[in-house]
Amino acid sequence: AQEQKTGPSTRAPPHPPKIPPPSLTGDCGDPDYEIIEFPPNRSQNHEPNVRKSLDQAKCALCGGLNLFARCDTCRENFCEACDDMNHKHPKRRGHTRRRIVTQDTSCRTRPPLPPKGEPQATPPVPPPRRNRRNTQ
Repeated sequence: AQEQKTGPSTRAPPHPPKIPPPSLTGDCGDPDYEIIEFPPNRSQNHEPNVRKSLDQAKCALCGGLNLFARCDTCRENFCEACDDMNHKHPKRRGHTRRRIVTQDTSCRTRPPLPPKGEPQATPPVPPPRRNRRNTQ
């Protein structure tokens, strides 16, 4: 069963603290851990350059290796799909992008089309038609 209070409550609600905790003021105060800075090492100077060149060989959004363009404003490389999607936004539409041409992309270029003015020797032969009644 439930207990019922027999008398009026004599306790007043607690007053809020006059100074808000540091997390609410935006000042987190001193960190709970000690920050240790190491002196630069000669071997460490070369590692960031290697990592930077490896990161530049990937799409900034999806991480794909099939790079299409580099945006000078974003300072990032993008594959074709991510470049198209990212730079359709009105804020990024005016960014200047340069096409990335590598040996892989230059090998995939299509051969030139024949000139329009010259007729072909023989027109292409269409494939035989299928009878719709026989294909079920």
